[in-house]
Amino acid sequence: MRVAVLSSVLLAACTPEIATGSYFCGPDSTCPEGQACNPADHTCTLAGIRKPFECEADLDAEPDDSPALGYTLGILECTMLPVVIAGCMFIDDPADWVRLPIPADCGTVEIDARISYPVAFQQLGLSLIDTTSGVELATDEECVFQSESGDDLRCLAASLTGGVTYAIGVSPTGDGDCDGDCAFNRYTLRAQLK
Repeated sequence: MRVAVLSSVLLAACTPEIATGSYFCGPDSTCPEGQACNPADHTCTLAGIRKPFECEADLDAEPDDSPALGYTLGILECTMLPVVIAGCMFIDDPADWVRLPIPADCGTVEIDARISYPVAFQQLGLSLIDTTSGVELATDEECVFQSESGDDLRCLAASLTGGVTYAIGVSPTGDGDCDGDCAFNRYTLRAQLK
């Protein structure tokens, strides 16, 4: 009984001070007591030094809210190294689209697309459509491997036909937006044809 009392007294005396910027914000911008999520870099900081969320001009290629207006990837090959696109979803941005014109001589190719984004802000999802028919061909799933600390990672895989233009859409899922207070996010989209 005396040991238990002594150990609880020792634990109370060792409360750590958490330095600002030491931790990535958790889901819905959660942080340790006394700190707030800094939208500028999704780390926990003192509330007085928080900076607002902003989309850098080169990360926001508006208008890209529909497959017809999406950013078109340059010359694609039937197999290629991954293309990496850094993007940003500001408040009320419905979607970002990237067009993939598959060369006619490719036959059938596989696409491997992945999106990573901070868990602190709104969750994002991927979808793949055929731009001619408008039919959705695939949506993202949980990846079989882990993402970097503080990020979520979603994957999409599908077979594509040569001579057809497809589009990958990045859009908010409606989850993890802090009841509208963190309805934004940054992301990295990686796409590869195999």
